[in-house]
Amino acid sequence: MNIFNILTKFINSSLNQEETRVLEQIKKGNGNNSRLFSIVKDYFSYKAVDLSAADKERVFEKIKLNTGNFTYTDHKPFLKKRITKLNLATYAAVASVALLISIGLWKYVTDNQGELNILIEAPLAQTREVVLPDSSKVWLNGGASLRYGKNYLKDRKVSLTGEAFFDVRKYNKATFRVLVNEFNVEVLGTTFNIKAYKNQHSEVKLYTGKVNFEVPSLNKKITLKPMEEVTYDPLTKEIQVSSFEKDEYDWRSGKYKFTDKPLKEIIAILNQNYSVTILLSEEQLGESMFSGAIGKDEPLADVLDKICISTGLNKTIEGDSITLY
Repeated sequence: MNIFNILTKFINSSLNQEETRVLEQIKKGNGNNSRLFSIVKDYFSYKAVDLSAADKERVFEKIKLNTGNFTYTDHKPFLKKRITKLNLATYAAVASVALLISIGLWKYVTDNQGELNILIEAPLAQTREVVLPDSSKVWLNGGASLRYGKNYLKDRKVSLTGEAFFDVRKYNKATFRVLVNEFNVEVLGTTFNIKAYKNQHSEVKLYTGKVNFEVPSLNKKITLKPMEEVTYDPLTKEIQVSSFEKDEYDWRSGKYKFTDKPLKEIIAILNQNYSVTILLSEEQLGESMFSGAIGKDEPLADVLDKICISTGLNKTIEGDSITLY
């Protein structure tokens, strides 16, 4: 029975009863068995990027190519070609990193001090979810990039360019820091959003927990509470703190989520997003309430159907104008 087939099914959660029994024997078996299981398991549980099943298969093929032919028997070691633990780990790492680089998800880069860093980028018009080594999660908006060092667990520090949403987990009471252009954000465990594009106003929105916003050059440090945001102008160095209401649009899912939203406000959003003119036959209809989710790229006809069904209205279309009545 091929060990790689079993490990692949384990990663993809598709083991049958017999394969599960074999896997347990592999995990408890001789040193070679347990080492290989541990190495492969570690590489795929350390989800710096989320690989598809097809990509995982490609990684396994590369590992298999570089580590020899592995087979499993109940009583004999499955490692036919002797390779040291160090070499096996090195081959697996090279295979994994080579794949990640080839599909454009993960790059190794060096900073000004020559330190090796991991760089993860989200393509334009796409979002990417990243799971850091401490299980913290980061969602990168299109065109954003995140960088962190190989010693991340000792120094929980990341650098961000663009926009990202953070769900930071507590880890050994270690502080988590985000470095963005001229300012830093420091937390222990919390959820917040940072938008920081070059030569534009930057903003930090705090949803849960507590964060410290710091501009070292100004010797300025501000502590934010939940549902507070800070904006920073890199040109004027002006800092403003204000409260905000929960965002209705979640760029991570590409959906608007409305709860008892007046129809007139929804129509204003639709007119802007779809470049159309939606009118109400009577002004008081604008006070009708709508609750539901609307995808940003959802066809306008489907959105209007949702609204009409929810509010009991009808629609007429004349040229570029749509009237709800």
